[in-house]
Amino acid sequence: MQSILDAINEWIKEILIGAINGNLSTMFGDVNEKVGTIAAEVGQTPQGWNAGIFSMIQSLSENVIVPIAGLVITYVLCVELISMVTEKNNMHDIDTFMFFKWFFKAWVAVYLVTHTFTITMAVFDMAQHVVSGAAGVIGGDTNIDVTEALAAMQEMPFGRDTTLRRLLPQIPDTYDFVFFDCSPSLESLFNINVLVAVQYVLIPIKVDKNSIEGYDVMLETIQSVREIANPDIRALGIFMTAVETGSSLDREMIANFPAMLPGLAFQTYIRKNIDVKKAPLALQPLCFFSPRCTATADYAALCDEMLARMEG
Repeated sequence: MQSILDAINEWIKEILIGAINGNLSTMFGDVNEKVGTIAAEVGQTPQGWNAGIFSMIQSLSENVIVPIAGLVITYVLCVELISMVTEKNNMHDIDTFMFFKWFFKAWVAVYLVTHTFTITMAVFDMAQHVVSGAAGVIGGDTNIDVTEALAAMQEMPFGRDTTLRRLLPQIPDTYDFVFFDCSPSLESLFNINVLVAVQYVLIPIKVDKNSIEGYDVMLETIQSVREIANPDIRALGIFMTAVETGSSLDREMIANFPAMLPGLAFQTYIRKNIDVKKAPLALQPLCFFSPRCTATADYAALCDEMLARMEG
């Protein structure tokens, strides 16, 4: 019976792998085709884009724009010449240099207008030379070897969520326990890595509505991870932290906590103490930073209770 189930499992796995490989192969092929198309098109000249439109623009430039621009320049130059002559007292105060400047400006204006299209095409030709070189780089550097890429992907035995589990065995044996302090978010990749790798989960909660209502979500997540990726994981227990013993609400919570979570609630709770916040700022463990504070004694008692549960 087990051999039949294994055969069915392998058959389904082959179907899924084949479908994924087919989709990836098609995607990589499309990428290669588009890159080749871009590499061919970016090096084209304006004539190559659309010869009809290019000829129309050239004809408009030579037969319409240039004559109109010539008339405008002629008018401007005539007005400037008349103004220049009148300013020099009708040629009584003659200055040959002013005529040289006028002729030079006229020549530059006429030359730019009559050669505008040629200058524009020269800029296009220079840009086309640069783009043609870039097209070779695009076509040569971004072409994807489909076979090699798929083979490399198939050889990856683990996903990102198992990275920590593969690294933990490299930790020296001098450590009896390794603790991971995780954020409350269950969607973090680091938190998922931790849940896949660890054996026990400790859940601290504060005496507030969000913490009390959120612990059951964490328990459901642990159960899901146990069924899918880590059969050894289990919730070691839940303990209260930052407890204010002077608060009536906190005292009521202390009294009812074991009944609320039978089998999970720790008897030990961590009393609120400012040294808990100061110790990380001093880069010291709490037991070294403030060995006599109430929180240090509470954590020591919690460790004893944890060890008793792990041994039991």
